[in-house]
Amino acid sequence: MKVIFSISFIFLVLSAGIENGGLLKVGELKWCYEQLSFCPGTNKCDSDCKNKLGRLATGTCNFILLCVCSYRC
Repeated sequence: MKVIFSISFIFLVLSAGIENGGLLKVGELKWCYEQLSFCPGTNKCDSDCKNKLGRLATGTCNFILLCVCSYRC
């Protein structure tokens, strides 16, 4: 009986939160891009981006050999 009550209570709380846009509100994930200089190599580009923009940034070399960093805005 306690299990059924607990599950019912959790669904009640979650449904109230969803209705108001509160508890389960999902934030947008926006990505920004920044170009660095000439790309000496993928590993160097990735480490340069992490040093400049933080540990969640990633860097790749594009087709014209520029280092392009992507990171969360």
